[in-house]
Amino acid sequence: MHVAVSAISLLAALGLAKAAPLKLDFASDALNTATGWTPVTGITLGDTMVNVTGVGGTSYDFTFNHVACWDNNQAGQPLTRSGFYNFGQLGNNHDFTLSGLNPGQSVKLYASAGWDGNGRGAYVLFGDNAPDGVKAQTIGNPGTTPTLANLTYIGTAIADGSGVVTGALHGDQGVGTASEGQVGGFIFFPAPIITASAGANGLISPTGGVEVPGGEDQTFTITADSGYHVADVLVDNVSVGAVATYTFSGVETDHTISASFAVNTTTHTITASAGANGTISPSGAVSANQGVNTPFTITPEPGYHIVNVLVDGAPVGAVTNYTFSNVTANHTISASFALNSYSIVASAGAHGSISPAGANSVNHGESLLFTFTPDPGYQVAEVYVDDIPVSSLDAFSFDQVTGNHTISVTFDNRTRLYLDFTNNGGNSAQNWTPVYANYVADTAVASASDINGQGYTFSINHVGAYDNTRTWEPLVRSGFYTFGPAANTNDHTFTLTGLNAGQTVTLYATAAWDGNAAGGYVVFGDSGENGVKAQTIGEPSAVPVLANMTVIGTAIADGSGTVTGSLHGRSGVNTTVEGQVGGFV
Repeated sequence: MHVAVSAISLLAALGLAKAAPLKLDFASDALNTATGWTPVTGITLGDTMVNVTGVGGTSYDFTFNHVACWDNNQAGQPLTRSGFYNFGQLGNNHDFTLSGLNPGQSVKLYASAGWDGNGRGAYVLFGDNAPDGVKAQTIGNPGTTPTLANLTYIGTAIADGSGVVTGALHGDQGVGTASEGQVGGFIFFPAPIITASAGANGLISPTGGVEVPGGEDQTFTITADSGYHVADVLVDNVSVGAVATYTFSGVETDHTISASFAVNTTTHTITASAGANGTISPSGAVSANQGVNTPFTITPEPGYHIVNVLVDGAPVGAVTNYTFSNVTANHTISASFALNSYSIVASAGAHGSISPAGANSVNHGESLLFTFTPDPGYQVAEVYVDDIPVSSLDAFSFDQVTGNHTISVTFDNRTRLYLDFTNNGGNSAQNWTPVYANYVADTAVASASDINGQGYTFSINHVGAYDNTRTWEPLVRSGFYTFGPAANTNDHTFTLTGLNAGQTVTLYATAAWDGNAAGGYVVFGDSGENGVKAQTIGEPSAVPVLANMTVIGTAIADGSGTVTGSLHGRSGVNTTVEGQVGGFV
């Protein structure tokens, strides 16, 4: 039998320091230091005796004798923009100390050059680098967030019986030379302690308080006595399982590791298998000690789902996890999988059809084409896929399906003329006819002819155009406004020709780039003399639909097949404030 004595309570009782890297940025101003570093300030060009207690909120105290500061104001390099130099050179001693360590604790020191860079630097004596010291240099480009890799390794010292390490700053020409030396900052790396303990019936090696040189790895081996096995290993009080070894990588702070052991019992076998297109873990012949819990995870491949899980031949459903609790016998577990199937629900409004209609089943990764057929005298008005309008008005294909969808189509027996108002050469909504006007300048007549190839002509007088470049909403990103010194200065009449005499026309309109508040009033047919304010309804997106527009009114074509209307300001008919419209239908 092996019993390891825990060092946790001993460390707490002695009040020993906890290891953590201590980053010190030497500066003339605590506001101009590197992010995450502790500022240690001195007097610019003046002799300073640095004495900082509880530096950086730690239990450490730091002193530095006869140094002065300088700052080159390079804000992009906060660590090396300023620093300390050996004030008085050989006329003073420039010792530094770090106290508050554990007696015998090893400490690594790293340092960077200061404001004049590596050409100046400084020689630093510390621990095992005597008698020649090591010159502090800056490695790479520290930027605003310097790391250990940007500093020079100086040496390692061992704390004395009072928990103190010491060193000294020298000139850039070497230890004991009459030359100025500069350092931008220090990183002290006290060796962390990993406290390792083992319960009865096993051991852990090494054991007790194990000191690890800062930043290095440390491996522990856990061994059970004959007739016992490792039950669990806790790292910082969190289970890592019944492992035989554990490695702490790049250790920077204190840790704990403890192992517990249990007597060996009867071993049973759980045989785990998975069908095609999925896995079970663990798999194969899985050993389980008497009385333990043994979990399994079932995972289908992408595009597949679990059909069933059988435990000892009996179905338990399409579960993703199953645990054998308190194992006392052999068992089996198996999982089966199948390709996913999705539903695409297709519907059509009155006066037309969609094919195939209703709920359609589609396997994962397959495609399905839908076609639309309007009744005689009707045409496809709008198509929505997953409630979002699309520009496809003849057919739509769902390709490589990976989920459920909906598709719906509406029909209309009215000819629809979609007019998108935009600046010359600008972009318009898909399948809409652009009507162009001058950018922020008067266009006497803005027009479009032979619209849809059906002989219709539209024109509007004295408008200017604007574009806010919001490409994801092409209908309202641009539009026309009532050009003139005031909205009612010029005539802003519009006409649509090419109709049948007596034919009825319904007009829809949207606001434009400045939104609904700037929408103009439009007079058309039965809208009355006060007109209706053009507004945008919902979010038109890249494929605007009729539901995004305001109904303005209905007019009757005169004997020449013409309807007319007029655009006005945002505050009402014949008011002076500019009014905007993004488009007409």
